[in-house]
Amino acid sequence: MEIRGVGIDIVDIDEFKKLKNMNIIFTEKEMDYCESKNNKYEHFAARFAAKEAVFKSFGIPDKGYLLWKEIEVAREEKEKPKIILYGNMKKIAFDLHITGIELSISHTPKTVVAIAIALL
Repeated sequence: MEIRGVGIDIVDIDEFKKLKNMNIIFTEKEMDYCESKNNKYEHFAARFAAKEAVFKSFGIPDKGYLLWKEIEVAREEKEKPKIILYGNMKKIAFDLHITGIELSISHTPKTVVAIAIALL
């Protein structure tokens, strides 16, 4: 496999807490998952950083509000997080010949970092 692009993003959790209208960024599944956690802002910030990292790995400079919910960070019990694409993001991935996305997320109580690697 070849690498199409790499994206990384870091988020300050306290700054992230100030974000309004999270429902335009996160899918219903992401909202439910994060809201179920005691440290929900760490999980929201992690998903935000992951989405930013995916955009960067694709080389998409202007995301527009419509694309945020077309990237979903999914997590099954005891599995690493994975990216699921919908709609236009799925089409963009197809057009760019992206066959997969590797994702890694790490966080402390104050910051979150995510890296995405788009694979050909």
